[in-house]
Amino acid sequence: MLSKRERETLAAIELGLAEDAPQLAEQFHRFDQDDTRIGRFGRRRGRRLLLVMMLFFGGLALVCILGGLVLGGVAAGLLAASIGSGLLYLKRKTGGNRPHP
Repeated sequence: MLSKRERETLAAIELGLAEDAPQLAEQFHRFDQDDTRIGRFGRRRGRRLLLVMMLFFGGLALVCILGGLVLGGVAAGLLAASIGSGLLYLKRKTGGNRPHP
């Protein structure tokens, strides 16, 4: 996170760029918007994939334990728990589904 002074300096640089080279400033602005959009889509898609994997391995663990394969059920359950902890980490790291400023 930038300090207040750094944000003000960056804003002054951006304003100067927009005044001196408006076409270049527009290209940077479009590039920043495209990168943010792709990044958000990628994170959302990754979380969904992890959620599906967690549910699959959790269900597999349940089937294994009910079928009498305790060791396989425990292994699948541990895998599902590790994927779930990865999801929790990603949610805390990115602040849930809130857009970044």
